[in-house]
Amino acid sequence: MLSLQRKATQAVKRAGLMTAGSLLCVVGVGFLTAAAWLQLSLTFSDALSALIIAVVYLGLGFLAMGLSKSEMQGSEPTQLHVSEPKSDAPPIMQAFLYGIQAGANAKSPKR
Repeated sequence: MLSLQRKATQAVKRAGLMTAGSLLCVVGVGFLTAAAWLQLSLTFSDALSALIIAVVYLGLGFLAMGLSKSEMQGSEPTQLHVSEPKSDAPPIMQAFLYGIQAGANAKSPKR
């Protein structure tokens, strides 16, 4: 029971720190955006400054979505689906397809 309570306490602390860290990051991004706006508005018009900041945020968002998609695709094992050989196929072709299927079903040895 004590171990379970300790784990629960650690999980709550970890969640609290993660929430506080996320909130601080959001505030920091807000200040960085304001600073970028002030700097860009000295050089460009307000509309162009807003466009530049929006393009940067969109680019970072698309990059994050692309990275998350590639991470998700890489985590799933690839399986080769070979249909059962037909009876009119030559014996060598049946053996070849059987070997491909056996290789696809085999697990790699642990070293």
